[in-house]
Amino acid sequence: MGKLYYHYRDILKAPRLALMGKNIFIMMFHVMLGYVIYLILTYAAYLVQGLSIGQVWHLYMLFPFGTIPFENTLSKFIWYVACIFWIGMFLRGSLGVARSAFEELRGNFFFSMGEAFRFTRKNSRIVYRAVVSVIVFIAFLVLLGIIVGLIGKIPIFGELFYGFFYDFPFFVVSLFAVLVIFLLATLILTAPAVAAVKGEDTMTTLFDGFSSVTSQPLRWTLYLAGSYVLARVTTFILAYASFRAMQFTNWTTMLIMGEKQAELFSLGAREVFASFPYTHYFAGLPYLAQLNPADYFHLGYVGDVSWSLSVGGIFIMISIVFILFFIVSYFLNTMVCAQVIAFLDIRNATHNEKLAFIPEDELEQEMEAEESGRKK
Repeated sequence: MGKLYYHYRDILKAPRLALMGKNIFIMMFHVMLGYVIYLILTYAAYLVQGLSIGQVWHLYMLFPFGTIPFENTLSKFIWYVACIFWIGMFLRGSLGVARSAFEELRGNFFFSMGEAFRFTRKNSRIVYRAVVSVIVFIAFLVLLGIIVGLIGKIPIFGELFYGFFYDFPFFVVSLFAVLVIFLLATLILTAPAVAAVKGEDTMTTLFDGFSSVTSQPLRWTLYLAGSYVLARVTTFILAYASFRAMQFTNWTTMLIMGEKQAELFSLGAREVFASFPYTHYFAGLPYLAQLNPADYFHLGYVGDVSWSLSVGGIFIMISIVFILFFIVSYFLNTMVCAQVIAFLDIRNATHNEKLAFIPEDELEQEMEAEESGRKK
């Protein structure tokens, strides 16, 4: 991977780290597990609301995303649980990818995918607690606002109390709450990187995650913006190559299969491309919005078919979903790896700590420990 420069050019390493097979698998595993649970729970929420599976399939098929109108309280609760679970799986996958990327940057090229999963299983609670702690604190501030509102309803005293203390402490506390909400949004990105690098405790993750943003806000923003641009560009390249690979597969197999191949692919692909809400944009660049994959692959209408062709179409549909999540996982990986690099560089700038440096003897000990762990 090469040495770190502890400079902005280090961000160029992120796309390369993101494309490593073990990192792609780690993120895909967690994001797709979250997707499957989200899909099941969202369908369950619609069933509780009174819709049939056929109606939900007609509306959303495999991708019940976007604005989802739930009127039933239980349905809303189930859907919120589904969203929280998916976010939790993303954080867990981000932690595994961040640790793998950190070990690669340290020069520990023998860090295995199994080690990454073990690290994730052991330390994911640190990330969860950090995020939940901030959410609880925000909820506490909201509760304070509700209490102040109740006091304000008291005749005479309430009006005087609310008006006199509006600037201090009400406005000051609200300004602080806005800052905390902003930091919560950044914590989704920084917490996995900090926990992967330091792997200590919740308070360390919170403090270092916040300080990496607040101590060098311009540097962190530039790293974030740069990584986003890199992710968009490289994801477009990967998506375009994936589309061409699918087209090449279809063309070569159609030479022998003929119309059967066209029917088989249309059965599966039409369901995915018709329901995936980000088909026009997921490759990353605006002009790709002009390209409709349903037209790109010349999908035709398929009438009544045999059971084997129907099952084959289902397999095609699942395969295309895997390809879509492969591309999405690469985009997420690029952002996660960039956050690891940003934290290492900012930590060096503020504390003169080269956290990616590892002595030769310590590296050998870690390799031996990992090798013995794999044998067990």
